[in-house]
Amino acid sequence: MTSAPLRRIHDKTLPAALRDRIPRGVLIRPARRVCGFLRQIEHKTFAEPVAAQTAAFLHGQRTRVGELVDRTEVLARRLRTDPLPCVLCHSDLHAGNLLMAGDGRLFIVDWDEPILAPASGT
Repeated sequence: MTSAPLRRIHDKTLPAALRDRIPRGVLIRPARRVCGFLRQIEHKTFAEPVAAQTAAFLHGQRTRVGELVDRTEVLARRLRTDPLPCVLCHSDLHAGNLLMAGDGRLFIVDWDEPILAPASGT
């Protein structure tokens, strides 16, 4: 999907009464969770093959993952002090929520929980 349909959604100006009713996206901070996983794989063995492979991969990449976590925290601090403007976003965009009409028009459906969040570079 090209970014044009998302750009049109993100560029919409909503009436204040509607905008005030849409929740704002929350900036998640995964650093604690990722660090918890890294600590867990140091002491735990996993019987399930995919979990064991994932743990082995993370263990082998723990330095790089740590650098990414640190960088994420730096960017999160920057966003807290200088937030990006929020735009209308679909909170669950995936292929099942896209419909293509016979004439090629694209429809984005299932707008049960729209959010206002920083645009993702569309």
